[in-house]
Amino acid sequence: MQLQIWHVGEADGKPLFEVRCDGQQGKAVILTPPSEIIVTGYKESLPQGLRWYMESYLELPTGAFLKHAQAVLDSLRAWGQDGFEALFDSGGPAQRWYDDACQDELQIKIVSHCDDPMILAWPWEALESRQDGYLAQQYHMERQLNDVGRPKPQKQVLSTKQLNYCTLFPARAARTMWVSMRWLDLLLSAPNSITMLCISTFCARRP
Repeated sequence: MQLQIWHVGEADGKPLFEVRCDGQQGKAVILTPPSEIIVTGYKESLPQGLRWYMESYLELPTGAFLKHAQAVLDSLRAWGQDGFEALFDSGGPAQRWYDDACQDELQIKIVSHCDDPMILAWPWEALESRQDGYLAQQYHMERQLNDVGRPKPQKQVLSTKQLNYCTLFPARAARTMWVSMRWLDLLLSAPNSITMLCISTFCARRP
């Protein structure tokens, strides 16, 4: 079963989401952006705290740093639990789909759909059920754009590919040059265009 979290607009200045499954859609709910979550006891937003946790915490993971790290993780967990409750535990079709999938032990795939890179970058893996734990540890999660255009066809350029081969030879390294030239002769027999420049003599060879 695939449960899709779609960003569908704004309400009161905050992003609005709805869960969809098999062509049906649940009720729209508001999720608080992580940037509006302040880490308890610190004058920083949740994204700022996570950046510090990922980049600086291990420099000194003791004392005040340990306390700071725990505050960041507690704020992240609170955001994830609130997000799960709003999406999958507040009544309506979305809660029924999730409960049915868990009861029937179905494989659940959770997909976040949005065209806003800031929202795609939210820590969706922190969504947590107070009964079942972190969704990311049990189910497959991924992010997708709402509108994915068709990929452009790749140009066939192999037939016109050119390889520039440059090598340096000591003045008296005749045997080394002979071995390299023999190897180059094999390359020159290929259909591609290859140019070789011998620095010691400044002689250019072409097929």
